[in-house]
Amino acid sequence: MNAGSSLLRNRLSLIVLLVSLALSIVAAAEIARPVSAVTNSSHVVAHTGDHFVYESSYQNPGFYSQGRYWVFYEDSSVNCEGLGGCFFFTSSIDGATNWANPTNVGKHVTDSDWSIVSDGIHAFYARYNETSFDTVCNRALLYGTGLLGTDGTVVWQQEQVVRSPSSIATFPNEVISIDSNGQVWIGYQEDNKIACGGSGQETPHIIHANNIPLPAAPLSTSFTFNPTNATLLRVNFTATAAGGASSHAFSWTFGDNSATAMNQNVTHQYVIPGNYTVTLTTTDTNPAQTAIATQTILVRPHHWAV
Repeated sequence: MNAGSSLLRNRLSLIVLLVSLALSIVAAAEIARPVSAVTNSSHVVAHTGDHFVYESSYQNPGFYSQGRYWVFYEDSSVNCEGLGGCFFFTSSIDGATNWANPTNVGKHVTDSDWSIVSDGIHAFYARYNETSFDTVCNRALLYGTGLLGTDGTVVWQQEQVVRSPSSIATFPNEVISIDSNGQVWIGYQEDNKIACGGSGQETPHIIHANNIPLPAAPLSTSFTFNPTNATLLRVNFTATAAGGASSHAFSWTFGDNSATAMNQNVTHQYVIPGNYTVTLTTTDTNPAQTAIATQTILVRPHHWAV
């Protein structure tokens, strides 16, 4: 066997080895890729006026929860809380098409000053509400929780303060995460800024956030009626409620031993003139609360004249 033939066989063996290795890598990649993953294709989710919308990877802008793909982002072309830059989100069932119209959360965010994560049911975010990144002292580090809906809506709770303002420091680079026990943690940088009278020292911090849902606001209720001096024995009632859960149930008694009415707006026909005590009972759920309002109304004969 001559040297030329040996060299040719060696080259062919090397080529076969490289091709086999390349095919193995491709096969492994296909195995690792989820069945539903989309390759070599991109989709427009939303439009934003921000040029640095995802400049920090820790912001975790998207996740899959409640059967939907969710994307959160900043739009600096819109004002919230008196500052340029609003917190928006959108979602899609398949992650490719039919993205919902973006929803403005109504909170101000700026570059690298917010982060969001999900436990599969809720969204948790942290934000430092300043004009631009790491420039404004004496602002609080804020934490918010929202219940994710299968229809693409989010029911937000009232924000909580997890780090009180400091007149000499900023709290940028916040990152929020959930541990294996379902507890929420927020990491952030405390920058004692010389411009604010601080030492110039920068230190990392971590704080445990209370991700237990806040108690519902106390439920209250009231009602109005028309006419206020009923002369035709027929009276219209309208109930209102505040606090509690967003879904309320209303129950009416009219003081004349008639049947109970169950709607928010009701009309009642009295038979005999007189004074009647009307009682409205309003309830909600999760947790259950009850509020009661009463008023005495005067029902006059239809021929009454003042």
